[in-house]
Amino acid sequence: MDGAELRRRLDRLGRPYTQLAPLLGLSINGLHKQMRGERAVSRQTEMLLEQLELRGQTELVLKQLESGRSAERSDATARRRTTA
Repeated sequence: MDGAELRRRLDRLGRPYTQLAPLLGLSINGLHKQMRGERAVSRQTEMLLEQLELRGQTELVLKQLESGRSAERSDATARRRTTA
């Protein structure tokens, strides 16, 4: 992975670099150096980024499931009210 790809993937997470750097085991300066290509993107950074991306996808799915359950509960409540 190069610095440009690292930047794109971090941007997709939608969080400030100051929050992401410690989650990647980096200082903000170290993260910026990797994004600019002054340092190679380490394997550790790649692996931790993959974990953050998976966690974000999991949280999204859980939110979607929860909103679906809320809609189902609302529908069930509405059906009970109309049949009563």
